[in-house]
Order: sequence, then C-alpha cells, then structure tokens
Amino acid sequence: MLGQATLQLLRTLYPAFGKAQPLAVGVQQQLLEKHADLPEQQVKEALRKHCGTLAYQKALARAESLRIDLDGTVVEPVSESQRELAKKRVAGIREKKLPKPPPPPPAPPKVKGKAKFKPRAPLVRSGAPRSMAGPSSPPVQPTVLLKVSRKLQMVGLPAEPEAPPARPVVNKLVLKRP
Repeated sequence: MLGQATLQLLRTLYPAFGKAQPLAVGVQQQLLEKHADLPEQQVKEALRKHCGTLAYQKALARAESLRIDLDGTVVEPVSESQRELAKKRVAGIREKKLPKPPPPPPAPPKVKGKAKFKPRAPLVRSGAPRSMAGPSSPPVQPTVLLKVSRKLQMVGLPAEPEAPPARPVVNKLVLKRP
C-alpha cells in the first residue's frame, strides 16, 4: 500500500509518471538519489506498479517507442528485445483479464446400495435332464445338477422343480361381417 502512495507522490512531482510512456533505464537510481528520504523498497514497488500496467506495456511494445527521463525529455529508443518482451507481457496481462470458462457441472452423486443390473447365468446349465431344465434348454452336466439340487435343499426347496401348469388352449373364431 505504501508503494501506491509513493506512486501518487511521483505522479505529482514528475510528468513522466503521468503518462504511459517508457521510462529511461536507470530511473530508479535517479529517484533514490533525488529522494533519499524514500525507502528503496517503496520506490521499487511504485515503479513495479507503474511499469506493470497494461497501458505502459503497450507503449513499450509499440514500434518506434522512445524512452523518457523524469522531466519528460526523450532519452533513447526502446530496444527490439525489450519490445518483444513487452509484447509477451501484454499477451499475459490480457490472458489474465479474460474471463475463465465456467467449471464443468458436477457429476451426479453416486447412490450407495443400488447396483447396476447385471444379468446372471441361469441356475440350470446345459447338460441337465429335460425334467430339470425347461423344454427348450439343453441338458445340464450331472455334477452341476447335483450342486444345484443341494443348494435348493439347503434353502428348503424341493430338488425337483414342479412342472408348470398346462395352459388350456383356447380357439378364437373371428367372424367377419358381410
């Protein structure tokens, strides 16, 4: 915060700080010599704030820019390497100022206890006698059949499934009207 107050003081004392023009190299040393009462850290911070603005960096990146001293007189042109560095800084400042894209919507919460449906293999596998399996299934291996019947007995169900009740066949007669 003290750097901001120092920058305001420098803007009132020197016209070079009122403009967005590149300052001469060595301005910091000149300021410290003229104002021995100002702490060096405050002067550095004030210069960092002044030289770090987008307007100052744009002026530094402009072709044929000229550096000025504290009184506002032209001292020297800006070198090509400093101009390129300023262009990169301008791009960085603009990138920081661009609004960031909104974050992706949060994933729906996972519900515990509800598993996805996974189809299971049928209890009766191929190789079973026709009496144990359905009318269209192939026979089940006897070892598998034995394991299944033991599991059924453990649960309290009969080993032999009951035959499904026969469905009565109903013939429908469709009459067409002339």
